[in-house]
Amino acid sequence: MVAPLIKYTFHESAEMTDVEASLLLAIFATEALHGESQVRLEAAHAFDAELHSCVIKSDGPVGRDLNRLFVGFLRREFGEKSFQIERLHQPILKGAYSRLHILLSKILKPRSSTDDRGFFCAAAVSSHNMCL
Repeated sequence: MVAPLIKYTFHESAEMTDVEASLLLAIFATEALHGESQVRLEAAHAFDAELHSCVIKSDGPVGRDLNRLFVGFLRREFGEKSFQIERLHQPILKGAYSRLHILLSKILKPRSSTDDRGFFCAAAVSSHNMCL
């Protein structure tokens, strides 16, 4: 079994705070379509400004819609040549850790920690963390 992920890699000239804003806007739009709870459950993602990259889980309708919206916002804001998209098919690892946590730690090598509830957090440059 594989976990479908979409990896976005941005040109070094891309302003990553604006890229992150586009991601958040895509998340809000996806919440409008599917509801906040469903997005929290099904639209796992990680963002790393230092590596100029983002990974979004793409299985299911919520993940697909989030990716579609994010690509649309990126194309309009930065242009098609400012980023690359790579489809990743990584094996799902079973165990105590979240499968996405393990995959993202290999793909992005994020500075990571756990929050007080034990959720994995991919540290973002902004004041918030994306927790899985």
